[in-house]
Amino acid sequence: MVTTLKASLRAMIPAIRWRDEKLRELRVDISRRHRQVMRLRRTVQDLEVRVASLEREIEQGEERQLRRDKANRRQERENDRNPSFRREILSLRTRVQSAAHEDTDFVTALRQIPRKLRNYTLAQSHGVATPLILHRWPDIDSIDFSELPDDLVLKSDGGAGGQGVFPLHRIDDESYAIAGGSTTMSVADLRARLHELDRRARPPYFAEEFITARGQEGDIPQDVKIFAFYGEVGQILLRSVTSHGQADTVRYRFLWSDGKDLGNVSLQSTAPIDKGVPIPQNLEAMVEVARHLSLCIGTAFIRVDLYDTSDGPTLGEMTRAPGGAHKYRSEHDRLMGDMWLRAQTRLERDLILGRPAGALYGDHPTSNYYVGLGGQPAFAPATWPSTVRPCSEWCRVDAEH
Repeated sequence: MVTTLKASLRAMIPAIRWRDEKLRELRVDISRRHRQVMRLRRTVQDLEVRVASLEREIEQGEERQLRRDKANRRQERENDRNPSFRREILSLRTRVQSAAHEDTDFVTALRQIPRKLRNYTLAQSHGVATPLILHRWPDIDSIDFSELPDDLVLKSDGGAGGQGVFPLHRIDDESYAIAGGSTTMSVADLRARLHELDRRARPPYFAEEFITARGQEGDIPQDVKIFAFYGEVGQILLRSVTSHGQADTVRYRFLWSDGKDLGNVSLQSTAPIDKGVPIPQNLEAMVEVARHLSLCIGTAFIRVDLYDTSDGPTLGEMTRAPGGAHKYRSEHDRLMGDMWLRAQTRLERDLILGRPAGALYGDHPTSNYYVGLGGQPAFAPATWPSTVRPCSEWCRVDAEH
């Protein structure tokens, strides 16, 4: 009865009805906002937990970074104290650039090494086989391809890194195929390319026999690059190429001087390391040739490139400062760096004990490939003095100095 009366009164009084509706709306809104507040509180709590976690992660990360920085500084100090082949080779490259300004008359061994024909003569004087020279020319325009056999290698005397080297197979009187590939070049193309190379392929120019290595796979002989340190041999790089001048056809394999496979000792990825690259049959003799030549060249380090032919180890090239990054695993880099430093000491000791400075020629018969090419400054090797000594004096590892 009372409830009914109240309802009747509300119905009769609009203000009271409006107030009650407003109160209901407010209660609903308060309830909704309360739920929002609770959700926000939970969100805040979650965020506080996340912030605390991130702060711990940041703190731990900073601690890890501090430990890494400390370890890196310790490693840098250790690296600075330890020998390093990479450090020595980079320093040598800078020295080569400096020598070009300081030794303009080519007195030092470092300045004389890039001349291929001179190195052939030097190797011959120590009884090392070299490729047969077919013809020589004083300049590019003098090159006469009609005088040459169908298979040959055209080279410039000066230059390194494969610049000015063309292994050729004749197609016809006016064109050749580059060995190991489908590239063809006309006689005019070859001359134009040599002109384009300019100082990277310095005269004189010559053609040599197309070498075939023992057990050769494919058209191009395997290149055996031996890193030698004044009587001590370090790593050996076997380089197998399918197509001349095409980096994607190159395969590498690293060995120690005793033929032990070094695996992925290089940190570079310019070419794949392939354990399938065959080890030369005559590796031991090739190591001895490189060891011998490293003692007569006149520098602490030299890379001797050889081919394993039926005539025995045959010289391809001698390189004073090989290109590339030379990034190796730390222990390997240290070992070869130590070889370099010890070689420098041995060379300096021999110089004090009477070894003539520079390259030492042996007493085997040689050919002077610069004779008959004129007296232009470009052919200065013809005027370089040759110091001749028997190999028993300074070019044997077991020689008593």
